[in-house]
Amino acid sequence: PLLLVALLRRRLGETRRFEAARAADRLADTWRRILRPPLRHWLILVVTVTFLLQLSQQAQLFALDFLQTDRGISASTAAGMLVLAGLPGIPIMVAAGGLSDRFGRRQVACSFSAVSLVGGAGFFWLPASWGVPALLPCMSLTLVGSMAAFPIVQTFTAELFPTALRGSASSWSSTAGVLGRTASLGLAAVLLTSVSQAV
Repeated sequence: PLLLVALLRRRLGETRRFEAARAADRLADTWRRILRPPLRHWLILVVTVTFLLQLSQQAQLFALDFLQTDRGISASTAAGMLVLAGLPGIPIMVAAGGLSDRFGRRQVACSFSAVSLVGGAGFFWLPASWGVPALLPCMSLTLVGSMAAFPIVQTFTAELFPTALRGSASSWSSTAGVLGRTASLGLAAVLLTSVSQAV
């Protein structure tokens, strides 16, 4: 991939907006500019939302292990379920972009996030006796909801910040996502330890 990037780099030009901002001397003079009002308000909101969305990462990461260990499903069936559950997410993710353009980023992103949370709750808390017929739709809701919500939330970094600071906003958001995923693993470890000790 790096070789391909090296070849494509020469053909990849700057966007018109960036060139216009550079020509008008509107580029950021310091990285701290994004921390100044009113941009600080939007940065805090975007970073917080991105962080919170990633707190469910641990549950998604260990879904296959849960199916095998706690629900007694074979490895091949669990892997097949993951593939089937995620397939609807691809066209829905594309459709979610169009829906957000029509109905608004906030409404669509929050709706898909709620769908993901409902699916996750059903996946882990529905009775084990219900088996695959209940687990597969819940797994699909979880994956589809998160796949559709996250890209929409990322558009906020492009739309809430001026051209001179969009790269910085994207970096802050990506960092918040990594911290959220890391925190989900740490938080899950604490919760699993406390629950196992209580039992």
